Amino acid sequence: MATPFDRWSPVFEYRVKIMRSDGIYIEHPFCSGRDPLIIAELKCTVTMLSLLNAQFGLAEGDNIYATVEALNSIGYSLPSPQSGNALVQIVPHKPPLAPSRGNNTNEAAIEIFFSIVTANGGA
Repeated sequence: MATPFDRWSPVFEYRVKIMRSDGIYIEHPFCSGRDPLIIAELKCTVTMLSLLNAQFGLAEGDNIYATVEALNSIGYSLPSPQSGNALVQIVPHKPPLAPSRGNNTNEAAIEIFFSIVTANGGA
């Protein structure tokens, strides 16, 4: 792959920032733009659990906003447009309990008890 250029100077580092719950963007420790593999593949993997920790403070169902900046000999670029089409999700959730038949079941009607699932995995 060709080396990206900005102002005729090769890009040698990327800075991936994710927005915390307080609206401030910080670099994610799993996305070091100095890592040769991340630079070569132009991707990094962020676990959902890392977004739920105190560093980011996001909650299940929150939008994930991220930006990327490139660094060359001139300096850092302007941030990319922010992403926002992903949600913090923890999957899988436990399935609801099996429904059970109530004591008021008879030949004319069935009484069914079931549990309510409150967590939706962020969907």
